[in-house]
Amino acid sequence: MPQLTDVNALPSCQAANPTVSPSPVGVGNPVTFTYYIYNTLDPVSSVNFTDTLGVGSGSTTATTSQGTCSGATITGPLICSLGTVNTSTTTSTPTSCHGSSGSTNFASKVTVTVTAPTNILQGQGSIGNSANLTFPGGTTATISGSVPLNDYSVTSALTPPSTSSTIPSGAQVNFAIVVTPTGSGFANSVSLACGSGLPAGATCTFTNNPISSMSGGPQSRTLAISTTARVTTTGGLFRRGPAYAMWLPVLGIGIMGAGASRRRRWLLGIFFALALAVLIGAGCGYKSPTTTTTTGTPAGTYTVVVNATSGAAIRSTSVQFTVQ
Repeated sequence: MPQLTDVNALPSCQAANPTVSPSPVGVGNPVTFTYYIYNTLDPVSSVNFTDTLGVGSGSTTATTSQGTCSGATITGPLICSLGTVNTSTTTSTPTSCHGSSGSTNFASKVTVTVTAPTNILQGQGSIGNSANLTFPGGTTATISGSVPLNDYSVTSALTPPSTSSTIPSGAQVNFAIVVTPTGSGFANSVSLACGSGLPAGATCTFTNNPISSMSGGPQSRTLAISTTARVTTTGGLFRRGPAYAMWLPVLGIGIMGAGASRRRRWLLGIFFALALAVLIGAGCGYKSPTTTTTTGTPAGTYTVVVNATSGAAIRSTSVQFTVQ
């Protein structure tokens, strides 16, 4: 009959059941539990694989080498209909198997992927699940797997070459961002990014980002915030003086000379002279408006949020600096 063989009962060359990767797993990241199914007798039909998550284990999906899987993604159970499980084959055992004459190959396998929660519940330092097989006339013993669940934190501090968090516009300030794992390490990657609070004209960059792993302990990265020097420019419209008014008497002279009587020309001359005086006075008193524009990073004190993201988990700290 098909069975999920416990790891302690396996021959030395047979797969552990289940295999878990990675271990430990970080908050917000996926971990896989691969269950191997063996059948040392005749093929068995209508085989179902049932998986149940541990408390606080997050959400899960499953894939199988045969059949289909469905069911709840958080509370379980998750059921995979495997159909007919054929008889396991045997192969010659390599010399590393301590002289055994052969090993049994799995007939089918189910891979359960659990996405760890983004926060560790009080007293909950691991995630896991348990599985068994059901088929007409029988049920296998339950096999379970678990993996340590680790968290991480992030802190910040001013770092050389910066000696002060107060800088002129156009200068740069540097901070050390330290990401620290909990437990026995953190195998998953962590990506750093600036969040809210970055002022206009400023950019942030990190060295060696993302952090590929913290299996060896805390990791430090330099955050450089660069500002833009302020520049003030003043502009105005084209100044209009009396030049445009000079066209009026020229036009008037042309009109006066166009067949008008002497008396009429004399009256028109007086009229245009008065109009010219008014226009010249208006032109000389005209002042065009001006505009002042300032670009660059404004003066002020700023608090920038720094996010450290791993999978679906985010841990944050903040840095503060002043632009003069």
